[in-house]
Amino acid sequence: MFNVNVLIATVARIDPSIASVDAPGRLDMGTVAPVNVILRSSAEADVELLLDADRGGSGVSLPLERPHTVTCVPTESTATGSKSQS
Repeated sequence: MFNVNVLIATVARIDPSIASVDAPGRLDMGTVAPVNVILRSSAEADVELLLDADRGGSGVSLPLERPHTVTCVPTESTATGSKSQS
């Protein structure tokens, strides 16, 4: 089983929010897959995200925490950032 939680690590002056997270439900050993995050913000700013991934099964657990900074640019569409996890 593969779980990914995405948190906003720093609260910017723009008060960003996470609109959606699309992460794989399964990640086989030795493979990578994107974790797509859609953010909403009121103004352009850099936002630091914390991706907290945990893969476990058969008595094995592999936790991973990784920060990733994306730039939110408000437009008619939503700014996105993506980070592959292995």
